[in-house]
Parts: sequence; C-alpha cells; structure tokens
Amino acid sequence: SDLGDFSIEEIKDAVKTFARLPAGPFVLSPHTLKRLTQLTLWVKDAIRLDEATDFPNGTVQAQFVSAIEEAQGREKIRKECQKSAESLASIRIDPALKSSAGWEAWTVSVGATLTMVYGSKGVPLAYITRPDDMA
Repeated sequence: SDLGDFSIEEIKDAVKTFARLPAGPFVLSPHTLKRLTQLTLWVKDAIRLDEATDFPNGTVQAQFVSAIEEAQGREKIRKECQKSAESLASIRIDPALKSSAGWEAWTVSVGATLTMVYGSKGVPLAYITRPDDMA
C-alpha cells in the first residue's frame, strides 16, 4: 500500500530521476509509466474501499491489465465529477427553508441538488440520504 501514498505527479517525477541515478541509471518506457500510474490508481481505489492491495494468486495478465485500466477510467470520472462539483459549489437550494410550511418543496430541492454535487472522494452527496423505507 506504499504506492497509495504517492500522487501521480510524484510517480512521474520519480521516474524522471531514474535515468540520472549515479549507480545503475535506467529509463522506463512511456508504456511502463502508464501501467505504473494505473497501478497506483488501483491501489488508491483499494485503500479507499478498505480492500486488500494485492492481486490473488493465479491472476493472469489480462485480468491485471483490465483491473488497472478500470482504475484509470474511474479516476477520469472522478476528475470530471470534481470539476462539475466545483462549478456547482455555489448552487443555492431554492426555495430556501424559511418556515415549516415549505418543508416538502425544500426537501425535493435538497435531494435534487445532492444528486448533482459530488464529495471529495467522487461520490454523489445524495448517497448520504436514504428513502424512508430503508430506515
């Protein structure tokens, strides 16, 4: 899980220094850097979900590549959601709740707003609300 402690930028910066090592310099190909980045994103996802950060014995290359490519896809979605959330940060809930008489309309407005706004982990904030029948 040490890989999960590094940002993508830190990984890229570290890879650049490998060629300048005094003893045994080496260069990673762009493809290898891409895979390392994808693996880092996969580890971050596993940590976020409190799952194991290793692949089971018997994992074949196709499964490994598929898993890390999916992690990169999720990262793209999270970034898009974060951009969207930043633009929605100034959203006002209309109508504002000023008395108990407007409770129903306000509840609908809050629910609609929470489906459009995402939290820091890329999860829609509507996740925090539950329908009454699930209580």
